[in-house]
Amino acid sequence: MTALLCMLLALLLGGCAQEEQGTGSARATVRPSVTVTPEPTLNNEPAQLLTGVSTEKRVVSLVFEGYTDETTMNQVIETVRQRGVRATFFVTGIMASEHPEIVRSIAQAGMQIGNYTISAEKEMEKNTVDVNLHQLTRAQELIVECCGVTPALARLNGTEHTQNVLKAVVAAGLEAAVEPGLYLNHRSFSAQSDAQRYVENLVRGEIISIKLGQELDLGEYGDEGEALDERPAIDPSPNISRDSLKVENSTYQNIPSVVTWLLDALEQGGYTVVTPQELQEYRVDLLGEAQELTQETLDVLDTARYDLPVTDAPIGTTQTRAGTEDDFAGVVFVGDSVMDSIGDYVAYRRVTEPDFMGGTQFLTASNLTVESALQPVSETSVHPLYEGQKRTIESALHAMGAKKVYLMMRFGNTRAYAQEAYIKNLELLIYLIRQENPGIEVVVLSLLPGVAGRSGTPTNMQIFRLNLMICRMCMEHDIPYLDAAYALRDEQGDLPMAYCLDPDLYGIHLNDAGCDAWLDYVLSHIP
Repeated sequence: MTALLCMLLALLLGGCAQEEQGTGSARATVRPSVTVTPEPTLNNEPAQLLTGVSTEKRVVSLVFEGYTDETTMNQVIETVRQRGVRATFFVTGIMASEHPEIVRSIAQAGMQIGNYTISAEKEMEKNTVDVNLHQLTRAQELIVECCGVTPALARLNGTEHTQNVLKAVVAAGLEAAVEPGLYLNHRSFSAQSDAQRYVENLVRGEIISIKLGQELDLGEYGDEGEALDERPAIDPSPNISRDSLKVENSTYQNIPSVVTWLLDALEQGGYTVVTPQELQEYRVDLLGEAQELTQETLDVLDTARYDLPVTDAPIGTTQTRAGTEDDFAGVVFVGDSVMDSIGDYVAYRRVTEPDFMGGTQFLTASNLTVESALQPVSETSVHPLYEGQKRTIESALHAMGAKKVYLMMRFGNTRAYAQEAYIKNLELLIYLIRQENPGIEVVVLSLLPGVAGRSGTPTNMQIFRLNLMICRMCMEHDIPYLDAAYALRDEQGDLPMAYCLDPDLYGIHLNDAGCDAWLDYVLSHIP
């Protein structure tokens, strides 16, 4: 009886289900259960991500991404080959399939070939694991079939290097992924002088990418979106979009010139081009491991926090005591013409006060920037003179017997992205000073603002934000930072007219009152 009831119940339920499906009833339709296949996972370790390194050596890596046209590609390959440069060309699976002779030419020229996925797809972090594996694996197969070379490096175009993405790189048979720090394309230089200026501001140990047949993304320009006055070597188009890859081939005819100008400038700057793998061997811990800062400190140093270039209180080293003669034995102040005017004022004070600031010396040069200080000494280079001889800062300090150095290094490149490069170059300069002068104490001074409305660059907001970044670097590495700019700006963050020597010209140099205010701060904040 029980079995019969169960059979009847089953038939009844089945009939109801069929009736509902056939009549379109408003009641819920009984549907068969669906098994959801979980997203596949990768259990292997992620690939190493090769990036630029901190180093005192003049080395860079040069990589090329993509394809333009046969004539341009052959010109680029031959230019690089003739220079004996070991560059890395990242090629897509499509390029290996449709232009195999070009890929073989790259291999025959002794260049390293890398995997640029099937089609240089962007934002691969949004893909499934299967899609990314297919992109990398199939490109790997096509490159091997084309030229017999098995790439070791992957370049993921416009992609965030998440753990899953890097795991897919290894699963596809590659060793590492490459993330350049600088990007160039056919629009980057219009003359040799552009490339020269670019290399003069270059951070050693960078990976430079030249994108072939592509416009740069906004992020690849490195521009923070701030309106800036000085035209840089890389001048972004106002209409650039993240997906602007399709441009007529004729626009890429400047690429061979860009490559030639860059290689010339690198050679003149004493740079050696190495592969991304070799570059990692040059890594040096310039200032030691950075110490962790409190959240309260990080909030104060957050550049996005301020609408005006002012702080409620000085940052960095707090007031300690007034300086004595002993504090200025072996002290050298280093900077550009702003520091030079302060040095002139100190010399003036010493006419009536011979012991003013003890034996403090000044080492200055007009237009001396942190970038120019790192260039080789030459007839045209910007370096300070000591005993009638042009010298690097580190060697001049050694000749002067310096025991403590105060650095106020001018910011020479006003592009927003250059602020990070400034910090890296300042770290390198401090490292070189310490290497040449064991035991020397380094103190970093804030950069000073200019008067309101001056025509020059950088702006006071740019200087202010850079000072916050400098202070953070100093605090992370236990380097004294003196915020003298706090004592030389008004409520709007500008240099008061009463402190300025040349308000109608440059608007940045200090008069006697300005020098007094600056010295009062420095002399009362002895680290």
